[in-house]
Amino acid sequence: MNILNLIPYVIETRRYGVTYIHAPVRSAVTSYVGVTGTLNGRPVRATWCGWGRSLQTARGHKYKAHLRYADDGRPVPTKLISNVQP
Repeated sequence: MNILNLIPYVIETRRYGVTYIHAPVRSAVTSYVGVTGTLNGRPVRATWCGWGRSLQTARGHKYKAHLRYADDGRPVPTKLISNVQP
């Protein structure tokens, strides 16, 4: 699994506030460890976390995907997400 697989979830989280991360992705990527990549020579890390709970009226589990710089923990600006490399 590489970082490019989590980028669509990060974009959806930023657009809608939450996302659904499919089970194969969740099982392949540990939530707090995530996957790493680079952006303009700086290391970045994509992670995900659970958010909410499963209720029939709430339409299932919800998750949040995050993309942050690995060296200082700041979020990567949305306009730079498309430039991330594995």
